[in-house]
Amino acid sequence: MVTAEANTRVSASQHRLSNIRKAFVKVELRVLLKPVAEALKALINRPKEVTALFQVFGDVIEATSSKEITKNLDKFVEIFFAAFEVRKHESDSERFELISKCESAVIDVFLKLVDSMSDNEVKPVMESLVKWAASGLADGAPLANRLRLITVFHFANKFYDSYHSLALPYFATLFDLCPKVLISANAAKTDEKKVLFDCQKSSPELQKLSANELVTAVLTFLTNCAKHVDFFVRERADSVYESVVDELENVKCHGHEERCVPLLSDCLYQIAEAHTQLFTDEMNNRIMLKTRNSSAKVRHRTLLVIDRLLDRIGESVAPLLPNILPFLSELLEDDNRQVEEQCDKTIRMLRSKFGSEFAAEIAA
Repeated sequence: MVTAEANTRVSASQHRLSNIRKAFVKVELRVLLKPVAEALKALINRPKEVTALFQVFGDVIEATSSKEITKNLDKFVEIFFAAFEVRKHESDSERFELISKCESAVIDVFLKLVDSMSDNEVKPVMESLVKWAASGLADGAPLANRLRLITVFHFANKFYDSYHSLALPYFATLFDLCPKVLISANAAKTDEKKVLFDCQKSSPELQKLSANELVTAVLTFLTNCAKHVDFFVRERADSVYESVVDELENVKCHGHEERCVPLLSDCLYQIAEAHTQLFTDEMNNRIMLKTRNSSAKVRHRTLLVIDRLLDRIGESVAPLLPNILPFLSELLEDDNRQVEEQCDKTIRMLRSKFGSEFAAEIAA
């Protein structure tokens, strides 16, 4: 049970924190920024303390005028870029979630800064952030630089959550990185010595978790972008869909099955929804070909994705049944029981949707 004494201590601590925040806000910004930077440097390998520091820093930003922020913008950005390196200071996989929460807290405060910036100020900062992260794609890039890719996509997703379509004009350069990031993170498509994060069974747990975190963040980013056809034009769809479909083969990457449904299937759906002709002409066949992969895991997880994807597309998939059914028919007698059972489930789902039309197609 929580004692009255413990409650008193908590209340006293909260009161002291409140007083500290009030004191911070009253300090002249010019005087405050250097101590914040120094405190961050001292605390960078202590995520809980960094989170607390930035909660106070967020109060300072909210109390600062846009004019003062503009005057000190370079110093603000320098502090945040240093904080965005929080991942490289942690090698303990058991603290991975704690680091992610700390990064999220820093991003939330960074978005408070963005709220006070003009369009002309946000664009160069975003370009610098993407350039900073893109260093992780260079051949032989150190782990610290590769971890930046997770951070920049986390930021972009939280930016989108706050601003929705208003965030899209700032995403063009980051979007261009997506195909290379997905390919470089795909252990089935990239040499194991060049893959962004080592996904072997014997690999450090931190690398496995980082691989999953990055691919998840990129797929979420693409799903968000694909909801807006004015931004997600056909040229952009053409540039990314193959690397998204190829994620079906990335079974060595930690968390693959959990990513397939619903994240990967929903990303593919959003691309198909934005550009139906692309799905009809190219995407559909590329997805179905994965059911012929030599790996039972790939075949099974492809079926999981197909099941959800076709279910969401609904009646619009009818013209594609002549193309889809031969692939499914092949899997009805698959050597792997799990594949066979999932194929049967998918066929039942299609039969319930299309009835006699489906029966005629499968009979043919």
